[in-house]
Amino acid sequence: MNLFSKIVVAVDGSESSNKVYDVAAQLAKLSNGKLIIVHVVMPPVGGGLFYTDASSIDKLRIDSEEAGRRLLQNYSEKSINEYKIAVETTLTQGYPPDAIIREADAKGADLIVVGSRGFSGAKQFFIGSVPNSVLHHSSI
Repeated sequence: MNLFSKIVVAVDGSESSNKVYDVAAQLAKLSNGKLIIVHVVMPPVGGGLFYTDASSIDKLRIDSEEAGRRLLQNYSEKSINEYKIAVETTLTQGYPPDAIIREADAKGADLIVVGSRGFSGAKQFFIGSVPNSVLHHSSI
């Protein structure tokens, strides 16, 4: 019996997310479960302080998605070659906490693995908002 048959982990390629990925991969291996690796691309927006035309915004979106696909491919290869676990990758768009929860719900995940950098106060409010939001809004 699998303790966690489907584990979702969101990654962004940072050192912190690499550590969170390793924990999630180890849990998947121990429970003989599938690791679902999610990368969220926030849709680019124009305007603000700088003028950005539609073609520049479209290029930024395409570049961000391509970088996300490469990132997911690297994590997928590591999952298969190093951890010897079943893996699925998902590239999605949106506000990261909402997108992570949406994907976890859609995939029927048993567990979402998120990390915290150990910030407190104002830094946690701004930098730790994704893990906190996932923790407080997901039913998983």
